[in-house]
Amino acid sequence: MQVVLEKEYPVAAPLEAAWQVLSDVQALATCMPGASITEKVDDTHFKGQVKVKVGPASANFGGDIELKGVDAAAYQIQMLGKGADKGGSSASMDLTASLIVVDATSCKLVGKAEVTVTGKFKSVAQLHAEAAKGALEDAGLKLEDVDGYLCAGDAPGLGPLNMIDYMGIKPRFIDSTDTGGSSYLVHVAHAAQAIAAGHCNIALITLAGRPRSEGSSGLVPRNWGENLPDAPFETPFTSVTVNSYAMAAMRHMHEF
Repeated sequence: MQVVLEKEYPVAAPLEAAWQVLSDVQALATCMPGASITEKVDDTHFKGQVKVKVGPASANFGGDIELKGVDAAAYQIQMLGKGADKGGSSASMDLTASLIVVDATSCKLVGKAEVTVTGKFKSVAQLHAEAAKGALEDAGLKLEDVDGYLCAGDAPGLGPLNMIDYMGIKPRFIDSTDTGGSSYLVHVAHAAQAIAAGHCNIALITLAGRPRSEGSSGLVPRNWGENLPDAPFETPFTSVTVNSYAMAAMRHMHEF
């Protein structure tokens, strides 16, 4: 996932004093929570680490920082940072930051950063959007061509409504039928029926999740709630994702 961030921050310090910090990578790192410079390779290359925590996920990124340019006359710097953690996540940031004088005692920091993140810090919504982007590109279509959208319980929010808003889709047909792992096969049939009936022309189906990041191994019994009618019969036998699919496979082999 790549995002562009543009921000302005007030700085309660004179322009020259703020520039002394901004132009010094090692001093600048001390202003960032969880960040530190671990090695100065030369005047424009450094090694460092950043500790971050987003919800239940945390990571310790170690990587390289390049000072691409320093324009003292414009009070502007350009930096490129790339790093990865042992859990398989990686991130990069191409940053341009500059200082603009406000008055004799203050200034403002203006920054623009292109940030690319992979791994466990991607949200489920982002993963759905990436799946949608890839499917549409494979089919030679654009997002504005889509007028039907189908998803199941793995999509965050209230049925398909939140993902429709997130991706900017304007559908004439929606479907959130949820039958567990077979939902998406059902969706294919429902999409074909909707197209045949004239309810939509291009139907998009998305499936995404991050079970490893959220601690789901498929080997732990799920708590479906005490009101599930078959819970008293299933719970004692510790039904989990893996053995449930195994039973479905065995039944299929027996039948066919």
